[in-house]
Amino acid sequence: MPKIVDHAKNQDLIAKAACSAIAKKGIARFTMRDIASEANVTTGMITNYFGNKYEIVEAALRVPFKNFQRKINLQIVKGNVSLADILDSMIPATRSNAQSVSAWVSLWGMIATNSEFQKVNEKLHLEALKIYKEALLHAWPESKNWSVDVLEKVVKAILTMLFGLCAGGVTNPTTWTRSVQREQLQLHLQLIRAWANSQ
Repeated sequence: MPKIVDHAKNQDLIAKAACSAIAKKGIARFTMRDIASEANVTTGMITNYFGNKYEIVEAALRVPFKNFQRKINLQIVKGNVSLADILDSMIPATRSNAQSVSAWVSLWGMIATNSEFQKVNEKLHLEALKIYKEALLHAWPESKNWSVDVLEKVVKAILTMLFGLCAGGVTNPTTWTRSVQREQLQLHLQLIRAWANSQ
């Protein structure tokens, strides 16, 4: 009887290994061998599932993206109304979050000079805006009464703030400790909410 191959499981295994390799070496330096070593598979298996480096990078970045989305959705299902608590999984304040966020920060360093990475980032960026908007509408009920323009500005402001916390937490964790990241997350959310409610 032939062995049944779980292609989705294999793709997920490779994507997780690629995310780990990117976090350790950066997007510019990771290799197929790095991924193969992390996943304990052959490089041939990797090329069987992914046509090029950009497909691998997108799959790798979707690993933390899906984890973040799952954590945010879990907080919403639990009825959590603190936007800071809901978005806490997006900042690199824990070891597991730091590795995931490191892969993203590595991508940001490549975007300016690589149009393929720009496309990957743009696609995932648009998906992230939808997730943050859903979290915002859940946690801040008054946001349902804001104009479309104000709501869009607030979601972008939150995303911009999270980018800064991610970059600081990954590149300078001694200064941007968990407590500092959390404090800044809460402060910026308070300022953004006050601005939006004044419009």
